[in-house]
Amino acid sequence: MKIDIKGIKNLAIYIFLRVLLGIVNSLPLTTAYLWAGKLGLLSYYIFPGDRRTALDNLRLSLAAKSKEDLKAIYRKSLENIGYSVVDVLRFGKLSKDDIRDMVEVSGLEHFDQAYKKSKGVVALTGHISNFELIAAWFGQSGYKSAAVGRKIYDERLNRLLINNRYAMKVLNIDSEAPVKEFLKVLRDGYAVGVLIDQDSRRYRGEFVDFFGKPAYTPIGPILLAWAAKAAVLPLAIIRKSPARYRLTIYPEIAFDYHADREAEIKRVLALATKILEGVIKENPEHWVWMHKRWRTKPGTIEK
Repeated sequence: MKIDIKGIKNLAIYIFLRVLLGIVNSLPLTTAYLWAGKLGLLSYYIFPGDRRTALDNLRLSLAAKSKEDLKAIYRKSLENIGYSVVDVLRFGKLSKDDIRDMVEVSGLEHFDQAYKKSKGVVALTGHISNFELIAAWFGQSGYKSAAVGRKIYDERLNRLLINNRYAMKVLNIDSEAPVKEFLKVLRDGYAVGVLIDQDSRRYRGEFVDFFGKPAYTPIGPILLAWAAKAAVLPLAIIRKSPARYRLTIYPEIAFDYHADREAEIKRVLALATKILEGVIKENPEHWVWMHKRWRTKPGTIEK
């Protein structure tokens, strides 16, 4: 009889997360943060592959900083991931006012101006700080809010994530959904949050500059925005203190529909990526440096 190792592993992860969910929601917030931070720091030592990738990325991106500074940035980023996990796991026990009070928003006028056109908004962000909180804040603030995410390999874990989003009044869109589903959501006036800061050959992309190097970046969200005539807005959230965040919304990057479509799509993608790069430069301890962001090289992708 063949043992299903993968199935056993997935079950163990699911049970662990369910137990963690119960623990986090039973502990005082300060205690939960304390242990989450310690677990984050522990991962610095127990995942040497991630550590090597992160420090390599940091050296390439922040060359002016010392080796010790780069190590400190990566350790702090792992702590911050732990804090963000705590806040996401607590969503279920928080009221609408709790969620709204967690976030100080700058630039909401840019969002409102785009949203009121009722043609949809493509909100571009990255794996910066507690990015899940962005869609939750909009959902709990009365906006039509949706988030795009790749289906998790285990259906139980996937359902856990989706239910968490639904509790925050956030529509979940599978990244593998048909194009017509994305377009319908945009044409229904939703603001759709999309992460554009990771290298994946699963999706069509373009190479744009990111920290001075060409980075393969998903272009699908921009193509959909063009097709739906939706607004494109970059935004990013940063943790400022325990359970307190600052969300910055940048002005719309408007399309020139009289220009060449392919060139215009790449221009908008490059501008949005440059804005996110600026956020990461100012707050390097809030990004996921262990991701192999420059894995795909120019010339290796067939058009």
